[in-house]
This record gives sequence, structure tokens and C-alpha cells, in this order.
Amino acid sequence: LHKKSFTLRDTGLQLKNTMVTRDSKHRDYIVNRWINLKRDITQSIKQMLFQILESPNKRAWSTASNVLATIASVEVPREMWNEFINEITSRCIQNEKHSLKLASFQTLGYFCEEINLLELSQSLNSYSNTILNAINVGLVINEDNNNEVALTQSMDIRQVAMIALKNSMGFIAHIFTNEQYRNIIFSLIFDNLVLNSIHLRLNAFQCLVSIADLY
Repeated sequence: LHKKSFTLRDTGLQLKNTMVTRDSKHRDYIVNRWINLKRDITQSIKQMLFQILESPNKRAWSTASNVLATIASVEVPREMWNEFINEITSRCIQNEKHSLKLASFQTLGYFCEEINLLELSQSLNSYSNTILNAINVGLVINEDNNNEVALTQSMDIRQVAMIALKNSMGFIAHIFTNEQYRNIIFSLIFDNLVLNSIHLRLNAFQCLVSIADLY
């Protein structure tokens, strides 16, 4: 199992080095290569990455989440992977395995960040409710205050869910015209501002800053 985890991590790292770049010209080259690959090849790569997300090895699933988000940022706006958001949000909501739930929220957060960097937020307006529903689940996890492990795991999930919320502000902005949804978002943020986690509070404050910038 230990050897398998390292193999998955190394595979993920190779894919990450191939797909993830901030250089716009190199990214265009990579994007063109990716969208011209045969569909059965891209499908098998994505299936492998979802398999790596299930690894207990954090470095492995963290790398896979980054690559998955990059691929999704290429395919989803081009309507080449319409199932991605439903797939990743369902893993955020339905899965009980802590590491997989954490990996799924991290993937969602990376994806939202990529979409913002590419200034493609408006292309995801139709998915905003689905994404917000998943984030809501991550931020309102019931905590067993008598169970230190459960409490720590809950805080981990809240942290990555709050980052996903922060990164999704660009394409859930139109939701703020709906008072009910607006109140839900503010409630999620304020509830997490009082928790005993500096990183969580910092990301919650950053959400408020993003809202202020938008309005």
C-alpha cells in the first residue's frame, strides 16, 4: 500500500508538471495539445486522477486535485466536461471518507481559482447554486465537541470549503441579488469567523473583502 501511494503520487506529479503552468503562452500550447488528444485518452487520465483522489497519501491526492482542476478549467468552459461540477460536488457532499472529502473540496477550490485567473467566471453562472450547496455542506458540518479527531477533521473540511467559497466569489456574485442566498452566504462566513482557527478566520475575512470589492 505504501509503495502504491508513492506510485500514485509520482504519476500525479508528472501530470502536474505537464498540465499546470502560469505562463500564458505555454498554457495555450498545453491547452491546444490537451483538447486535440483522443477522447479515450483524456477520459482514462481523468479516471486515473479521480482514483488518486481516493489515495490516503495527502501529497498524492493534493497533486491530483491540482491537475484535475486544471483540466476542468480547460474543458468545462468549452462544454467538454459538463459532468465535472456535479461529479466533484457530489463527492464533497456524499462521501464519508475524510481524506476524499478533503481532496474533493480542495479540487473544487482549485478549479474556482483557475476559472477566476482565466477571467471565465461568467461561464459558470449556471453552476453557482450547485457549487454553493456543496460549500454550504462543508461549512456547516456537525461537530462532536467531545471527539477531538472529529473536531479536527471538521475544521480541516471547513478550511478547504471556505477557500472554495472565497475562490468562487466571481461567479456566485449574481446570487447576492437574492436575499435568501445572500443571507446564507453571510451566515456561513460570520459563523466561521468566531471559530478557533486563524487560517479559517483569515479566509472568512478574505471572503468579506471579496464581497466588498464586488459591491
